[in-house]
Amino acid sequence: MTETADVETAKKLLQAYFQSDGETRFTFKGLNGKGENALTWKISYMRIHRDPTTYYELPRAIVLKTAKKDSTRREVLRLNPARLTAGGDVINPIENERKWLKHLEWAEHFAKLVPIPRDPLRRATRSHAVNFPDYLYLEWVPYGTLWNFILRARRQGYSALPNRLLWRFFMCLIRMVIGMAWPPLGPEDWENQVPVIERVRGIRPNGLVHQDMHTNNIMFGYFEDPAQNPEHDWIPTMKLIDFGEAKDVQETNEERNYLWRFYRGTERSRAIYGTDMSMWADWTRFDGDDWFNAAQRSRPIPIDRGVAKNVFDIGLIMLNLALLRKPIGQSRSEMRDIPGADIPTTAVELVTPDDSTGDYPNPDLDPTLRNVIARCLAVDPRRRPGPAALVDGVSKAIAERDVNFYNARARKGDPLDTESDDVIKQVVQDLILNASDSGLG
Repeated sequence: MTETADVETAKKLLQAYFQSDGETRFTFKGLNGKGENALTWKISYMRIHRDPTTYYELPRAIVLKTAKKDSTRREVLRLNPARLTAGGDVINPIENERKWLKHLEWAEHFAKLVPIPRDPLRRATRSHAVNFPDYLYLEWVPYGTLWNFILRARRQGYSALPNRLLWRFFMCLIRMVIGMAWPPLGPEDWENQVPVIERVRGIRPNGLVHQDMHTNNIMFGYFEDPAQNPEHDWIPTMKLIDFGEAKDVQETNEERNYLWRFYRGTERSRAIYGTDMSMWADWTRFDGDDWFNAAQRSRPIPIDRGVAKNVFDIGLIMLNLALLRKPIGQSRSEMRDIPGADIPTTAVELVTPDDSTGDYPNPDLDPTLRNVIARCLAVDPRRRPGPAALVDGVSKAIAERDVNFYNARARKGDPLDTESDDVIKQVVQDLILNASDSGLG
């Protein structure tokens, strides 16, 4: 049976299951997206409370994510054997995603599971001969993927994005790295149970790596009250989706023992996390050497593999945003030193000036932002910035680098006010709010 036939069979089965719901809470809308491991479907769901004073809620869109048939998944595994565990067991992407999303349920920048009481799919599987495959209910993410955002920008003639907008996108991505390293333990308000912003904690980070973090797995969610979260004064909350391949990266015994000794010293742990912000004192460079004192330079600096991998991934996403496309020939095997620093980076295109003009790609890109992105893509994981350094430095940029800052640094002959509030609001309107594509794909 072809994949198209499999999809049609699953569609008819789902329609029958949701029509069997005696409370008529569901309206099946149809296929929303296809992935290597799963299909996503749009569902309208009306929650019914047992409290008669608040019995009904307005219907809302949610996503049903279902595993593909076993034959299709076996083909995916044949083509990508990395989707096996160390013991050779097949990773169940749906169950793996469920596990990690529960782990991250109170973190703001991640897709959320939707609990469905009296689930018709569970009831139906008991009475039908065909058991329904693994599945998840997820929140609807309304404004599409980051990659589609980039494609819309290109179609509408944008050659670059305002730096002030890029700093805010960067902060959302940094929060994702922090959330995977230190997932919040619970809401700040247990009565309303609202997810909280991700923060660095003074304990060893988790080793969680997403492993498939790219612009098609970053989506734009809903807007927040900027009074509650000024990081989202202009942009909606970005959400990381699709944890089907995520895993906890374990250190070797030697690394674990060394890290344990390292983290015992608070002052030394400040170095690896970059809470000494002296590197941000000079906003024209980002060489990072001030992170480590002479004694620490003389021996290996411990690195948390998961954090370093996730920092690399958000650096690559920021590279896509800075260039408004995927970099040409981007490869981890290619490298070039960051200007002004003896730090090889894989952000080759971003830090290579044009031979004839001497300009870098996107010449209006903030030089500090250019160098920070290049540092995230450093070949040596030990030279990548830590989460605390990133969140402190980018917070400083968001707070202090306003339109006057960029007007004062505009090149002779360049138009002014390209970083104004009105310009940024128009970009958000054009490329996010007016998006035709939407939902969790």
